[in-house]
Amino acid sequence: MPAARTPRSAPSRLGRLRPFARRRHHIELRERDLAARDAEVEELAASLRQRHEAFVRAVAHQLRTPLATLMVASDALRPERGELPAAERDELVDILIRQGEKLRGLIEDVVALIDPSETLQPDEVVTPIPGTLASLATQYLPARPVEIVADDDAVFDAALALRLLAPLLRNVADHTPADAAVRLKGGPHPELRGTFRLSVEDGGPGVEDVTAVVEAFRQGRVASRQASPGLGLGLTVVDALARALGGSLVLGRSELGGLEATLLLPDTLPDETAAAVSEGS
Repeated sequence: MPAARTPRSAPSRLGRLRPFARRRHHIELRERDLAARDAEVEELAASLRQRHEAFVRAVAHQLRTPLATLMVASDALRPERGELPAAERDELVDILIRQGEKLRGLIEDVVALIDPSETLQPDEVVTPIPGTLASLATQYLPARPVEIVADDDAVFDAALALRLLAPLLRNVADHTPADAAVRLKGGPHPELRGTFRLSVEDGGPGVEDVTAVVEAFRQGRVASRQASPGLGLGLTVVDALARALGGSLVLGRSELGGLEATLLLPDTLPDETAAAVSEGS
């Protein structure tokens, strides 16, 4: 007589459901992870929209005044307005030229923020830095008391000096009193070996938190009630250009009482920057 077989115990219901529970838990974790990523993407998109809006506001703020001046001066020169005295006509033409040059500089600033290397086009002609700084002071601050502090033996590419310092000098012209003192410096840094220094100092009112001006513009918010959008735009442009050259922009309070903006640049351009600049020249 064959031995009786002991029946196998049927698996419990809980045991059968355990793999499904683990799978469901895994799905829930993935859903939470995807939801968190969606939230991060949405936050990033909102931040980008905010920065874009800040950029448009700053550019519009800068363009509004010269465009309005151009329209008024152009309207005054219309033949149907009647014949103007020669002196008045010449003055209006000078206004048109100055505001046109200002608009061109603003457009170059916008391009510089999009692609800094696009506007870094050196002449490959170096000139003594004292004469270069004096020329820029005459061009952008013709009626200002400007002190030039520069190494007589130092030379620098004149085109790069113009591109780097023009936004800073426009800031001085636009945001400081007409009688505020200005100091321009240029030459090898006395403490940082292999570093060339260019700086613009002014005796204007300054800014409460100078480092926040550039950072606030990058993040699309207002740093200080004292800092106009135009000031933030100009400093942001110079900051982008300096980084494209492998250098940096350092902001601080000047001994003159206002803002000091210092460019610290390597004596030689990084290889990749030099290649990009050469392609554009």
